[in-house]
Amino acid sequence: MLPYDKYNVNEFKLENPQSKYICSMCGEMTTLHDSISYAGYNLVCNKCRYKIKRVLGIDNEILLIQNVGKARELKEESGDKE
Repeated sequence: MLPYDKYNVNEFKLENPQSKYICSMCGEMTTLHDSISYAGYNLVCNKCRYKIKRVLGIDNEILLIQNVGKARELKEESGDKE
């Protein structure tokens, strides 16, 4: 598991509205409200999310971010190392 994912997934499981998360792209602290992820996996702050959208010119960045997070979770559950 990636270090940011490990931290973010643990915070996500606490279900604490005051939790802070680390953006997987820029490393800045963010909140759950200002980010997108799949249960804490592959968490990306909204600032980076909109950069991805603008640079790549895609409209489904939320699904792509969440699909990568889901794949990371499945990989973690199966015991594969990254």
